[in-house]
Amino acid sequence: MVEPGLAVFHLPDGTVLEIYGPGSCYPDYLFAYGNIVISFKVDSLKDVLTLLTNEGAHLLSSIEKVCDQFLYCHVLLKKDTVIGLYQDLGPGESDVFINENICKDQQDD
Repeated sequence: MVEPGLAVFHLPDGTVLEIYGPGSCYPDYLFAYGNIVISFKVDSLKDVLTLLTNEGAHLLSSIEKVCDQFLYCHVLLKKDTVIGLYQDLGPGESDVFINENICKDQQDD
């Protein structure tokens, strides 16, 4: 993935570190609540989003499929903390869940 002002580092433990700098493009909400956003790799985006939204979190954007390799979204937790969540897509998982009901609920707010 190449984008001006964005540096992406893949660490040996599977962690992905994204650093946004001058010239980068990101959604307005991303740093609205602080200067750091931490993302977490999850086994099931559906399960984690269901758990978090049941606890009062809000999905900030649609769930994005990136290069048919993973699903990604940003969530606002109750304490005004933005986190990212991503799920790797394995072979044959190209038509996995994107919960339109969760997305629709957030658009109505």
